[in-house]
Amino acid sequence: MKPRRLWTLVWLASAVFSLAVDESPAPVPDVEIHGPNVRPGYPDAFAFGYHVADDSISPDGKYAFISPNLHRVGYEVARDFLVALKPLRFLAVNEAETSYDIRNTTIVEWAKDNSAVVVTVQGKWGPVGFTLFELQDGRVKRQTNLYAEIVRLLEPAYQKARVEPWNDLSHFNFVGGKEIGEGAHLETDGRQIRFDVDATNNPKPMEPPVKKWSGHFEGTWSIPEARWLTRKVTSETHRG
Repeated sequence: MKPRRLWTLVWLASAVFSLAVDESPAPVPDVEIHGPNVRPGYPDAFAFGYHVADDSISPDGKYAFISPNLHRVGYEVARDFLVALKPLRFLAVNEAETSYDIRNTTIVEWAKDNSAVVVTVQGKWGPVGFTLFELQDGRVKRQTNLYAEIVRLLEPAYQKARVEPWNDLSHFNFVGGKEIGEGAHLETDGRQIRFDVDATNNPKPMEPPVKKWSGHFEGTWSIPEARWLTRKVTSETHRG
């Protein structure tokens, strides 16, 4: 191989490697987690039972979510927290519609400019939380429960169907959300969130079959305007 060709191949390989490094997620920082206002001599539950959640660090490496170790923290009090890193500072708590005992995963999507983050909490049947956090000058300037917004828009269709509720706390569940494009997706410009959500009052097959309601919501939320740009609800009843 001629020296010029060899040098060209080395340069191309270096360029590809550099690009891959640039696009890789921020590494998990070495952060000492501690709770606020811990009394001297008392154990610190946060230091004992929390860790920086996987894939939750902001693009600039300044923010992340910490999550509980359920072997050490009871699910009744377990929460995810949005924190600033180095030094650790608590910014907000991420609430969901269910306790930690039936949660499976937490999906975090950051805007490229670190100005917003969308958190999806996935439960047994589907999403149980969609929360938007908007940040400015190192603080949360607005926190929006978009799960509750979508429930509110689906509720009239559920009421019209006249079916039994899922339980005493929720009329219906969201289902699915595990495939790409389902659930919530933060657009690349960081200004809009696209939703594609299915709901039902009973995700279980029943024998004998009972009347069930299925709903579907599609919509786009504007982050700067804090409102729906588009929204569409469809529904049907069937036996299953």
